[in-house]
Amino acid sequence: MRVALINSVVSGSSGGIVLDLSRMLKKNGIDNTVFYGIGTCDDSEIKSYRFNTPLEVKISILLTRLFGRHSFYSVLATKRLIKKLKEYKPEVVHLHQMHGHYINIKLLFEYLKKENIKTIWTCHDCWAVTGHCACFSSCEKWISGCSNCTKLNEYPISICDASSINWKKKKELTEDWENLIIVTPSLWLKSIFEKSFLKDKTICCIYNGIDRNIFYPNAKSEFKKKYNLENKFVIFSVYKEGRSRPEIYGELANTLKSNEVLVICGVDRRTKKHLPKSVISLPYVSKKEIAEIYSAADVYFHGVSEESFGLVLAESISCGTPVVCFNRTAIPEIVGDCGIALDKFDAKSVYDAVQAVKKGKYDCGKRAAELFDKDKNYAKYLELYGM
Repeated sequence: MRVALINSVVSGSSGGIVLDLSRMLKKNGIDNTVFYGIGTCDDSEIKSYRFNTPLEVKISILLTRLFGRHSFYSVLATKRLIKKLKEYKPEVVHLHQMHGHYINIKLLFEYLKKENIKTIWTCHDCWAVTGHCACFSSCEKWISGCSNCTKLNEYPISICDASSINWKKKKELTEDWENLIIVTPSLWLKSIFEKSFLKDKTICCIYNGIDRNIFYPNAKSEFKKKYNLENKFVIFSVYKEGRSRPEIYGELANTLKSNEVLVICGVDRRTKKHLPKSVISLPYVSKKEIAEIYSAADVYFHGVSEESFGLVLAESISCGTPVVCFNRTAIPEIVGDCGIALDKFDAKSVYDAVQAVKKGKYDCGKRAAELFDKDKNYAKYLELYGM
């Protein structure tokens, strides 16, 4: 069997998942190639092919901003991809992010349907069923047809509202596609897709996996010693640009007592200027380094209210660190009984929840082992492939 894995990138959350899947397939003796559009694959053990160029990506970004037809550009790059697929002749094509300014879904989907290639599409967010957004907040226009989009200034940014055209085209491209299976990383996202134009497809839920050789409870960590925090109660958070609310971090930091400290990873210089000096701001770090911070932290605070899974939540739980989060989208599903999910989005509620977590006992490691083990979860794809 040959499997083609297609994604926008080979880094970050979705890129890491694709590379993990490739390694799992290779371990099981399955020939596979990762096809991607942006960045560089640094793992020489993985067969990969980049089919887009930096210039073509920039052109796609420009066209999206002008005309709003995101993922309907990149014609030459997609033809290049299709040519390679014809040469490779995969029995299964496993799609991941079909947005990211790197591909033309019309050309690719029409090719896959025409050749009747078994296709698995792991949808890491809501983009597949909307006319514009990857995260749609409380909007429900996607159920019957997008129009008059209010989030054009958010990814993928555009000055032109093409949401109605995009929604109709996505529906048209997928409605007669019999050999298509949809996978979502949470039951919450599965429920969204079951209300969409994809509701008649086979829709499965497979949680994203965590490498529990890196993220595990009670890992040795020198983090507190390094930052002189050995007698401090550490609240840790990962900042997500464009999705986290910086003001809530500042308000939370100002409510902390002298023996409590807020540590945030991934803060850019612009956001850092608006945070109190008491906040310890860190750049993006390696998996090993962030695992040490999770392990050293007493509680993880998730300052994002929209997640289709929330990899950092699973990572924190895998390190044995309970979570304070918001009771929205897939977030409470992933956290479960390993923390507190809040209905109110304010710093006082967060601080009160942190104090409650101090007094609680949580068996986070058990939950992580049952739900988020990478090897167990990604092996489920073998059944979908027909192995």
